[in-house]
Amino acid sequence: MSLKRALQVDDMLQLNVVSDPQFTPDGRAFTYTMTTINDQNEYESQLMYQRLKDKHATPWTFHASKNSNLRFSPDGKRAVFQSTRSGRPQLWLIHTDGGEAKQLTTFRHGATNPIWSKDGKHVFFTAFLEADDDIHNQKEPTKEEEQKEKEQKQKQPLIVNRITYKSDARGFHDQKRAQIIMLTIYDEALYQLTEADADHVLQDISPDGTTLLYAANLTDNADYELTNDLYCLHLMTKATSKLTDGKSTYDKAVFSPDGSKIASFGHEFAYKGASLTELYVFDIKTKERTCLSKDWDVELGDAMIGDTRLGESESGPIWNEDSSKIFFIATDQGATEFHAASIDGGNEVIYKQNNHIFGFSYDKYSNSFILGMSRPTNPGEFYLLQEDGTLEPMTDNNRTFLRDVDLQEPEELLI
Repeated sequence: MSLKRALQVDDMLQLNVVSDPQFTPDGRAFTYTMTTINDQNEYESQLMYQRLKDKHATPWTFHASKNSNLRFSPDGKRAVFQSTRSGRPQLWLIHTDGGEAKQLTTFRHGATNPIWSKDGKHVFFTAFLEADDDIHNQKEPTKEEEQKEKEQKQKQPLIVNRITYKSDARGFHDQKRAQIIMLTIYDEALYQLTEADADHVLQDISPDGTTLLYAANLTDNADYELTNDLYCLHLMTKATSKLTDGKSTYDKAVFSPDGSKIASFGHEFAYKGASLTELYVFDIKTKERTCLSKDWDVELGDAMIGDTRLGESESGPIWNEDSSKIFFIATDQGATEFHAASIDGGNEVIYKQNNHIFGFSYDKYSNSFILGMSRPTNPGEFYLLQEDGTLEPMTDNNRTFLRDVDLQEPEELLI
């Protein structure tokens, strides 16, 4: 007879929700973000570190705030992450052998989504700025200043003069735009790389460190279009070139390790907003675009929706070390799968079960993966998928919850 009880409303407050697995550069350990709800019914997220040979994770952060998006420097000696411990999301730097974190940014509206240069000398990130903002004169408001600003804003009427005036992620839009900033680590100097009246989405840095890749709609009709193009910005000359044709939408674009190609998700609006996402490869020299997925009947990326999933995780595309394969998550028949596509158009399902793969990380040395997976009877944990197909559980963050609560496996009904 089971001693477990039925699920109750308050049980949802006890969940440990994990996301964003990241292998360390040497492939011997990984980090992840764990989100919980504190006694004030507010979300907290901490950065966790775990060696592959261990079954126990060590917290790297303890502050009652949201800590996330940890990214290792190429040599693994430092890591940058974003945290709300000072108020708004800002970038912080820690040494991986111990010590206190150091705040790197104090942007008025926060700084997010850091990416290291391949030589470890620079960090690129996104910050929301108004047209006349000076990045060298940014000061994060205090809680008192923020509250006063909020109260004053509530007294003012909302003036809407654009078609795109609100979104689920940002709420009501204002005059701020997402711009890309470069920070030099040794002297913490800041350089604004984009200035157009548009939201710029940082994608990747080329392996030789010369070119920044971003997505944006820079046309005058951006409010009337769903298109999103890829642009290459040469960091030395500041020259920008448009990689795509203005008729499609692209995101999650990454350079191949050999620097010769770019892989990206996207589509051409074949069925308007209901179009399946495709996998494209661009040849940097010839500008030729190849659609690898034209004969695949799956949705690329993680299209699963759940109220107990928090935090972002990598869904691909990610290149293997010799630039011959591209790894990604795909959604099919109510579940997600882990795939590897070859540049000649082949597609292999590496791992498939009736569950939700919500993120992964790739280790180039062992050709293994950390997979984040959840299913109806488990809120989500991490597993090591080795090159030979062996799957090994790595975390057990919800063992107390699962020990006490009886979760039922749903029955599939075929109609």
